Amino acid sequence: MKRLVKLSMLGLLAAAMAALPTQVLAQSTNTPPPKPMRHPPVHGKLAAVDLTAKTLKVADTTYEVTSTTRIMKDGKPATLEDGVVGENVSIVWAEKDGQKEARSVYFGTRPERKKHAPPAATNNPPAAADSK
Repeated sequence: MKRLVKLSMLGLLAAAMAALPTQVLAQSTNTPPPKPMRHPPVHGKLAAVDLTAKTLKVADTTYEVTSTTRIMKDGKPATLEDGVVGENVSIVWAEKDGQKEARSVYFGTRPERKKHAPPAATNNPPAAADSK
């Protein structure tokens, strides 16, 4: 009887070891789509605005404006219609599907960031501890 149990266990162990290599996990070939490559901002004069195609042109380069493009003018939210040919413009853009997509557009000069003043020094000496 013991011999039968031992043979059964050895048979199960052998079957498990034989099946082990067939359970190789396949590596996933699904890679996430590449993120759009971000480029340095472009600064220059606005050469053209096409409201129908929703594009801006600076020098000889055209940038696509999408619904997610952030547009500002003089530090306030603006629209594509607020762009005036010949004025200064700064464009933060990324390449997506071979197109140059504007992420942020700043018409005019960008306002200076507010600098935080250092905390004012007080002339009050620290409170003395009670010594009793």
